[in-house]
Amino acid sequence: MKKITKLLILAALMFIPVMANATGNITIEHKSYNKTTHVFHVDGDAPGKYAIVTLYDGSTQLAMYVANVNNGTYSADIKITFKEAKTITIKVGDINGTTYAKATLDVEKSVNDISKATISGIVKQTYNGKQQRQDKLVVKMGTKTLKKDTDYTVGYSSLINAGTITMTIKGKGNYEGSVKKTFTRAKAKNTLSLKYANKTVYYSKVKKSSQVVKPITILKKQGTLTYTKMSGSSAKLLLNKTTGKVTVKKGTKKGKYKIRIKVYASGNSNYLSNYTIKTIYVTVK
Repeated sequence: MKKITKLLILAALMFIPVMANATGNITIEHKSYNKTTHVFHVDGDAPGKYAIVTLYDGSTQLAMYVANVNNGTYSADIKITFKEAKTITIKVGDINGTTYAKATLDVEKSVNDISKATISGIVKQTYNGKQQRQDKLVVKMGTKTLKKDTDYTVGYSSLINAGTITMTIKGKGNYEGSVKKTFTRAKAKNTLSLKYANKTVYYSKVKKSSQVVKPITILKKQGTLTYTKMSGSSAKLLLNKTTGKVTVKKGTKKGKYKIRIKVYASGNSNYLSNYTIKTIYVTVK
C-alpha cells in the first residue's frame, strides 16, 4: 500500500452500487476513520477463488488487497490514508487482471480540517517594539470554539516588526490541516524630538572668517535626518543639509538674522516619517 498523508472521506458516504464491467457486482462502505487512517469495506460477487481489490488515484495504485472468494462472494477491509481531496477508483478483478467490477469514491477534506474553521477576532496593530500576538483570536468549527494550544497552534511571520503579517493557524490534537490569515501591523509615529537655541557670534571673528554654529540638537529620531532652509538670509546664513549647522558668512555686519529650518526624519521599516520647523535667530555683535 502506498501511504499518502491524511484526509477523510465524506462522513455521509456509505454504500455505493456500481455496474460491473464484466460479471459480478461491488458495494463499498466507508467503515471507520480517525485523523489519519480510513478503513473501507468492499464486498461483492466474483468467480474463482480470489478477488483482487485495487485502489487507484488516477493511474497511480494506492493499495491492493487479495480477498478469498467463498460461495461466489468476497469481503475485504482496506486501510489507507489520504493527502488531498481526490476521486478514488476501486477495481475488483482476478489474478490475471480481468476486471469484474469498478466503483469510484469522491474523497474530500476531513470535517476536522482547520481550513474549514471560522476565524474572527483579528485586529490591526501598531508597532511598539514588543512582541504582539492576536490575543482576541477566535477559531470555531461550526458552533464549537476551539482551544489554542489544544486544538490548534498559531505562528507569525513576525512578532515584532511592522508590515503585513502572515499568521498560520495549524490544527493540533483532533484537528488537522492549516490556514493562513494576514493582518496589518502599522508603523509607529516617529518620535522626532529636539531642542534648539538662538546663537550669538562676535563681529570681531566674523570679520576674519566665517563662523559655524549648531542651533539644533536632536534628542530622538528614527531614520535619516535632513535639514532644509525654509526662509532667511541666503546671503548671510548658510545651512548644512546633513548636519544642521549654520554658517555665518565672513564679513556679515552686526545685527540679528533669522533662519527657519525644517528638520525631517525619514523613518524606517517600523516608524513613519516626521518633521518639525523651527525659527532660529543668529546675532552678530
